Amino acid sequence: MEISPVGIADEAGHRTVVVALDTEVESLRALDWVQDNFHKPGDIIHMVHVCKCMSSPLEVFHGVPGTSFHVADPAPHNESTELASARDFFMGRVKDKLDKAGIQWDLHLFADTVNSDAADVSIIIQKTAEKVRPVLVVLAHHNKPKQGYFGPGSVAKVCESLPLPLCIIP
Repeated sequence: MEISPVGIADEAGHRTVVVALDTEVESLRALDWVQDNFHKPGDIIHMVHVCKCMSSPLEVFHGVPGTSFHVADPAPHNESTELASARDFFMGRVKDKLDKAGIQWDLHLFADTVNSDAADVSIIIQKTAEKVRPVLVVLAHHNKPKQGYFGPGSVAKVCESLPLPLCIIP
């Protein structure tokens, strides 16, 4: 018998929900939607964020022969600092709100050091979902509607094909 990655409520009816977040207002609106429309007491929200932790590219200056330029070294790359900064952002934006509402939550931070594309980010969301077995995965659409057309962003578009219950919030 194959086990589905989709979770079910426990004996008390408590559910697990995964919300994919970034630092954009649309993602925070998706979290608000979960809190206002889906969450019930005892549920736990697992927030997933992929932090872009890449060093600055080195710039090369070309000049005529005999000219010289002083090129400063790029800022030192510190993955731990960037992850801590992302964690602080979410703690400042969502922690108090969820705590005041009595909502159980967990923040899953992942470091992206290779400029992952939407497919890679969706795999991270899927693997987190398989681990926590949610009843629902929620993402923001991130695209601006064009003349009444609603289109999901690149990560949401890739996640549409995953074997998970998915809700994309406009």
